[in-house]
Amino acid sequence: MNTTPDLEKFEQVCRQAGLKLTHQRMEIYKAIYKAEDHPSVEDIYGVVKRRNPAISLDTVYRTVGTFEQLGLVQKFQGSNGRFRFDTNLESHQHLVCTRCNRIQDLQWSDLANLKMPRMSGWSGLALSHVEIKGLCSDCRKL
Repeated sequence: MNTTPDLEKFEQVCRQAGLKLTHQRMEIYKAIYKAEDHPSVEDIYGVVKRRNPAISLDTVYRTVGTFEQLGLVQKFQGSNGRFRFDTNLESHQHLVCTRCNRIQDLQWSDLANLKMPRMSGWSGLALSHVEIKGLCSDCRKL
């Protein structure tokens, strides 16, 4: 996982949307991007609050929602029901550890190229990613 945010792209997207490049927005973006797991808003808030004690949870919620609208992050629902955020905007799958709940990106070309089965009465388009449950490498060692 790349942990170095593309701040040039971030700044360009914010400017195009007419958003000021505030310190809080930068810190929230960096926290999402540098997360080793796919963080929830509460996770992001915890990281940013250590560096900026005056920030509110509401500010983080609103900012992450703005980032989603701008296409800087993708939101998905984790297996525990909490929404998580991902800066990897490419087509990929997620490996969810059933022991520690860690979520890792997984590039599996066979799944990415999988054709949807023909289903009676359904002619929709699949938009969500595949989630594979198993054990991460750390939990396998236990």
